[in-house]
Amino acid sequence: LIGDQEASENADITEEPNADPDVDTAKILSDLDDDTREEEVPETFDSEELLPDWHQFSLHPQLLKCLYSRGFKSPTPIQAASLPLALTDRDVVGIAQT
Repeated sequence: LIGDQEASENADITEEPNADPDVDTAKILSDLDDDTREEEVPETFDSEELLPDWHQFSLHPQLLKCLYSRGFKSPTPIQAASLPLALTDRDVVGIAQT
């Protein structure tokens, strides 16, 4: 049983035995890439100006650049409520609709 399990875990994930021939997987993946394109980060990155809602948390500059490049211009309500606590080394459990 272990050998069979290892074989299935190491199987080529590109194999799609029940794939629908009418589905254009390459097109779907291309569309996903279009949706996840990064926004160019300005050479002179001023987080206070570009991300005022994030800047208040005193996050690492590289993290702020990443947030900007991925289009996260402001925190969600649950992030805004939990980050101040988390940044003081407190455990946080939050519930929010995704």
